[in-house]
Amino acid sequence: MGRKTEDADFAQIYECFTFIALRQIEELGLCEREQSPDFVTMDRIGPGGSFPIKTHGGLLSQAHIKGLNHIAEALLQLRGEAGEKQLPDPRVGLVTGYGEFSNASLLVLNT
Repeated sequence: MGRKTEDADFAQIYECFTFIALRQIEELGLCEREQSPDFVTMDRIGPGGSFPIKTHGGLLSQAHIKGLNHIAEALLQLRGEAGEKQLPDPRVGLVTGYGEFSNASLLVLNT
């Protein structure tokens, strides 16, 4: 089954540095180039926003363990087990990994 970025209900975006998250948002096509600072306003990516990103706080806020916490959080969200940070009825989650020298990975999980 083919999926598109816009099919996702949330994203766990790898962010070893803030600008990496902004770049990925643009590269994923969530917004036009150079528009990511406007895209990440809290009413869009925060709890209750139209496209929640990093519902667990992310690498910079929670822990930097090579992005494995992004996968764990996506699974908790899709199982309905994320507790107080649970999103309403998510079906498709997007997880990115971003490495050195523009190596990147993308994982799409769905129920």
